Amino acid sequence: MDKNRSDQLLIWIKKCPEEIRTVALKHFSNINIDHDNALAVTQRLIELADNETDPHVRLLLLNAIPKGNFTLPTNIETEIINRMQRGEGASATIASQIVNRVKISPIASNLLIEMMESCQPQYLPVVIEAIVKCGDSEAVTVVLNKLQHLSISRTLSPGYLTNTFRNAPESLRKEAQKIEEVIEAGDQDIRQAVSRKLSLLSEGNALRGLQLFRSSKLACSGCHKMGYVGNEIGPDLTRIGKTRTQEALLEAILYPSSRIEQGYATTKILTSDGQIFNGMITSESDNNIHLQLSADRVEIIPKISVEKREISLISIMPHGLAELLSDQDLADLLALLNAAK
Repeated sequence: MDKNRSDQLLIWIKKCPEEIRTVALKHFSNINIDHDNALAVTQRLIELADNETDPHVRLLLLNAIPKGNFTLPTNIETEIINRMQRGEGASATIASQIVNRVKISPIASNLLIEMMESCQPQYLPVVIEAIVKCGDSEAVTVVLNKLQHLSISRTLSPGYLTNTFRNAPESLRKEAQKIEEVIEAGDQDIRQAVSRKLSLLSEGNALRGLQLFRSSKLACSGCHKMGYVGNEIGPDLTRIGKTRTQEALLEAILYPSSRIEQGYATTKILTSDGQIFNGMITSESDNNIHLQLSADRVEIIPKISVEKREISLISIMPHGLAELLSDQDLADLLALLNAAK
């Protein structure tokens, strides 16, 4: 789409009724803007966002910025990162998507590094990739050093750091691989580890478990449905207590890749530029594959760029939840799942 058409469309979107405008902006974010006009469209969207009083529409406008090496004004970067850090539902999700679309400044890079201390699991890859894209080698080194000492690092999927740093200088690649080995090291005997953990848990409370299930901390309902709550990306848990033992349920929470439910197998895709994606294929056309990487992240992969695809043994469910939950939290989640009959 060229500048004239995109500008006319943005003017029309701005004047739309609210319910139409929200849907239109979501679709606009997927339009391919002519490369020569992408900067002008970006500037136009920033101007519209600056004059927008509705915070949600403001986010949608910024999320329609064409993907690329465009930067945002410092005040907008700060606002976006703060929204992502607060983790408030849809706003945090859209904010993370904006960070993923643009090239952040050194100032924003420092804010994201500080955010790692309290980052929600689903946003950690966004933080890491944004800092890598920023191109500041000192900031990248700081990120790798922090990952060694943060329990949230265990939520990164296996092979993630190797893939993310595949094009980095050799020293950073080796450091990333070393840290990945440290992160992934753990109990080799899963059953023994699950049994040991289960023996430490006290009686849980299903109501507290439901609150955790719905919380932004775990975002379980982003993928799983229980009753009328949640989505259907992962298995429906409405009656899971009828068919699973406590051991099996705890294993699924702590080691999601140990047993992947039938019908929810993941696919690993290698692209011609060396990228590796792991997720669930949600739809496929003659030209593209839609791969669900996480609850709120879908990658559209052109088939022409696919070098290899194969069944994966890695779940898209976050790993390392044991590092984020207390024993009482785990007991409460188990109580909820056991009661789901």
